[in-house]
Amino acid sequence: MSHSAPLPRRPSPRSLWIAGAVVCVLLVLGVWLMIYIITGKGRAPGSTDPAGNGTDTPAGTVTTSTAARTLDGVLVESSVRSLRPWAMMIDNQIDARPQEGLSSASVVMEAPVEGGITRLLAVFDPTTTSTGIGPVRSARPYFVDWAEGYKAVFAHVGGSPEALDRLARIPSSTVLNIDEMVKPAGFLRTSSRPAPHHVLTSGERFRSSLGSVTTSTVAFRSWRYTSATAPSSTTAEASSIRIPYGGSYSVRWTYDATLNAYRRSVAVKQNSKEPIFATNVVVIKTDASILDAAGRLKLRTTGSGEAIIYRDGKKFIGRWRRTPGEVIEFVGTDGVDLELRAGSTWIQVTTDDRIFAGLDAS
Repeated sequence: MSHSAPLPRRPSPRSLWIAGAVVCVLLVLGVWLMIYIITGKGRAPGSTDPAGNGTDTPAGTVTTSTAARTLDGVLVESSVRSLRPWAMMIDNQIDARPQEGLSSASVVMEAPVEGGITRLLAVFDPTTTSTGIGPVRSARPYFVDWAEGYKAVFAHVGGSPEALDRLARIPSSTVLNIDEMVKPAGFLRTSSRPAPHHVLTSGERFRSSLGSVTTSTVAFRSWRYTSATAPSSTTAEASSIRIPYGGSYSVRWTYDATLNAYRRSVAVKQNSKEPIFATNVVVIKTDASILDAAGRLKLRTTGSGEAIIYRDGKKFIGRWRRTPGEVIEFVGTDGVDLELRAGSTWIQVTTDDRIFAGLDAS
């Protein structure tokens, strides 16, 4: 008696569902693996794809990041945050006004020189597009000291014997000396202004004269910045600041609440055709002595002294301090850095006690 072979068992619906799920998972994994390989994610670390896009970066991808610029705290592309600044000696005599480019400077330091006048050190980010900067004038040794803190490109037209001697002894990696009387390519002597107030430059002209220096980076200490509003309950109001340099050189800063900035004014012929505003105004007191028969001054640039920081319409009492070769610092009575707001800062250097005796708003 013969027996027929048993019929194969039909798979159960549950088995069919499991098999189908496995196939789907395998298909998904296969598609993902193909995409992973095609986009270059499957390359070994450190490898470079044939298109030359570098390590682990898909072709055509462009990535940018921002960071606070070392010079003034303003957010910029990370690649340009620490470019080597330009520090330029700017004339402030009455016949030099209105000057050009001051509103584009990140930092401006004003200090007395001989003859009862003041002069300016304007520090620019080298990407500035200012169409005019100047008039550029001669150097004094204490301005060289302040420029040294920024490892700056230092632009001037000659200088006092002490300033030129100081520049001759500083390596170019610390201060790159660009004297118009020796290297005139980055400057223009215009007939529209009387000599010696006639030497100008611009962002494009000066940048072109420097070549590869315009892309070099330097390291210097940045100030501490904040976006917080100054507490009204613990900080004195300061809507007006007067710096008594004397005569047409005395300065007044008036707070504009709408712009959250201070507007600059002087008694005779303003410093710009357009208003100059500063996000922060800092007043520091130092010591001075007569340096030579011409009445040139020697200002102390190291050590420490009294300081007042004005921002957000408020007044912060503190001290300045500086070690040789470094950027000036501002600290509170507790020794902690006083905060500035990102943007332009004007530093008014004075030897006068009156502003620190409560007469700053007179």
